[in-house]
Amino acid sequence: MAYLSQASSTKPQRLIPLILALMIASIISFMSVKVSNQSVSLTWLPLLLIAMWPRYISPIWSVVLCLLFGLFVDWGSAGAPGQWALVYLSCYAFLRPERRGEKLTILRAIFNWLVVCFVAFVVFSVTGKIVYGEWPKLNYFAEQAGLATLLLPVAFMLRQGVRYFLIDPDERGY
Repeated sequence: MAYLSQASSTKPQRLIPLILALMIASIISFMSVKVSNQSVSLTWLPLLLIAMWPRYISPIWSVVLCLLFGLFVDWGSAGAPGQWALVYLSCYAFLRPERRGEKLTILRAIFNWLVVCFVAFVVFSVTGKIVYGEWPKLNYFAEQAGLATLLLPVAFMLRQGVRYFLIDPDERGY
């Protein structure tokens, strides 16, 4: 039980980029773009951030941020109250990034993304059936997950770049 007895602290300078990224991703997820007479939205973009959640953020801050930004996305998307917050918290609970021992690699990010997609699909299906009385459309899930999957390498490179500039050179090892 050494894990539970250790005080987990998060430096404020490490929280600020995560909060900004969550804000930007949440705002972008509200937007819709017309591409060849078809409306395209990036509703699942904030889920990419959950899939690549930093391991050094304390669990308490992680739960608070997932809850707050989930409610913010609920408010902005005019969906069922608490649905996005439930999805974010469920995905975070399955991944448990604070227990990850090594740095996030692209293969681990892809695996995390697949787990997030599965968890989001299950939560949206169950809550959709309960709230709206019908099963959600599978093609909508596939479209949203596919669009976010295309952005996964870009999001991973952005994460690595921001991490490189924010981490002290002594912590980088050179």
